[in-house]
Amino acid sequence: MKILMCVVLLSAIATGGIVLGVETEPVMLTDFSVCTPRSALATKPEFRHWQMIEYQADGVSGKMLGAKGLIEAPDVTLPMKIKGWHKIYIAYWNPLFEFGIPREMVLKLKLTGDPCFQRILQVEVGEPAEQTHPGRTSLVEVFWRAEDLTGKSLSIGKFKGRRAYIAYVKLVPMSPEEVAGVKKERESWTDGRRLVGTIDGTAFQKYFYSVPTEEDLREWVEVYRYSTVGKIVWAVSYGDWVNYPSKFGKLLTDIPTYGDMSDNIYSQTIVPAQRALLAKGIAYHDIIADHLHSMGIKFDIMIRPSIQRGPLEDVGGWMDEHPEFRMRHGDGSPIEKLSYAFPEVRNFQLAIIREAAERFDIDGVNVAFVRLNQTFGDGEQPLVDAVRAKYGDGPWTKDQMNKVKEEFLIQLMRDARKVLDEVGKKKGKRLELSALVWSWAGPGRAYSPTFNVDYRTMMKEKLLDSVIIHQGAGVNDEDIAIAHANGCKYVLYPDAREADLAKILIDGYAKGLDGAADWDINDPRFVGPDYNRQYKYIRSSGDPEKLNTVLASPPPDEAEKKLITIHKINGKSVSGKDLWNACYAGG
Repeated sequence: MKILMCVVLLSAIATGGIVLGVETEPVMLTDFSVCTPRSALATKPEFRHWQMIEYQADGVSGKMLGAKGLIEAPDVTLPMKIKGWHKIYIAYWNPLFEFGIPREMVLKLKLTGDPCFQRILQVEVGEPAEQTHPGRTSLVEVFWRAEDLTGKSLSIGKFKGRRAYIAYVKLVPMSPEEVAGVKKERESWTDGRRLVGTIDGTAFQKYFYSVPTEEDLREWVEVYRYSTVGKIVWAVSYGDWVNYPSKFGKLLTDIPTYGDMSDNIYSQTIVPAQRALLAKGIAYHDIIADHLHSMGIKFDIMIRPSIQRGPLEDVGGWMDEHPEFRMRHGDGSPIEKLSYAFPEVRNFQLAIIREAAERFDIDGVNVAFVRLNQTFGDGEQPLVDAVRAKYGDGPWTKDQMNKVKEEFLIQLMRDARKVLDEVGKKKGKRLELSALVWSWAGPGRAYSPTFNVDYRTMMKEKLLDSVIIHQGAGVNDEDIAIAHANGCKYVLYPDAREADLAKILIDGYAKGLDGAADWDINDPRFVGPDYNRQYKYIRSSGDPEKLNTVLASPPPDEAEKKLITIHKINGKSVSGKDLWNACYAGG
């Protein structure tokens, strides 16, 4: 009876007849036919419309709001004339029998005053009740957020390419103690912002054949607001091609084998989206940097230094124009990759760094040496000349060759530091320089000596503001001592997942670790709340206190979701054999 009473209240709320206060019992908003504009609603699937779907489920019934994947439905608003702080629960639906690829369900939600939409994502189609009992389909109720709803309405948006079904909104009044706890918890996130998140791809595939708006781009990084993310490192160059208009690099939208002539994800999603944004004069890094800065999060750009070609690639960039700078085997035969032994190659990369640092509102530059799968050959002339000058006529040992190769990359970073000092002086701030590297020694993947990246010398020369150890098994005592002796922050991207990640980082913080890192943090699972196990550790990994709290908490599981069995959809039974015969057995 109480649930029925709350449902009846919705019509009065929508017309302004009742204003609820903080003393009110939980309220269920189940009738989305009151959303505005009404012109965006339909009773059947229609392009550019939301469909109203009547349902009856355990203890609740109403009119659901839904749309299939490729329908571009406009934003609609659900009125909520309710006062005070409430916990907001959302019930969505992502049935197993709703065929289509991808099978993700994405809801975009925004309260009045929010800077952009937030998302609720269901990655896997169906729910345990549906998969265990094929004759049953369920709504999924999850906690979204707590907020003061005074004077606020709820906007609902559609993410093109992903289905969306929302069945009800449950509002639970909060006590003063609960409100104080939420405010304290949100403020606490700014205290532990030591997580560095990398995004080294363009990642527009998430927009699924559509062009992101400026609000979409802000939404992309809004998810980091209540997390320990303190810096996002976003790639702008990949050798000699770039993802912004450049005087030096080849724009990815102009690369034949990454664009029109390709059948991969670049031609299908990334290239069209980039072209459309550039046609509007939008470099998406500008919008993302601005929104990150508004949240107190730094924005660095990443340089991926490897300049190479696959045998079937047609890029037409700087490498194609300068084959004379290729690596060479000892016998002089060429390798389809440019060598940093040539000053011209280093200067080309420095030109990209200077241009991007001047162009974008950045806090620093990261050189991702982990993207160098081979650094030098053995026969390019500048390398041979440098080894001879240092060690005399050969034969030379491998260690002697490597020592000289290391010096070329150290020189690259010396010059990069000078470039950033010059650009920073014009901008009136210091621009940081960081390196993403494999470990030099110790447990984990000690690949830096193999790839000639002597980041220890770079730290000793005070070239680096921070060093990020990629896939380390733990803190290297010698590395961290060198870093701290030379004003360099030591950051670890652990080679671990879930609880092991937390334990490695907590141990590292006790030894003086300055921060954590995570690769490709633009993963669509990094949205809240998705109750993804890994997300809970990643989100907290910049703060040892929060990690300890996560470890002490019960492991996240399906218990955090409430399943509500549906019995009828548009008056038709979806229980037991009725659903099985109609949807699974073809009956």
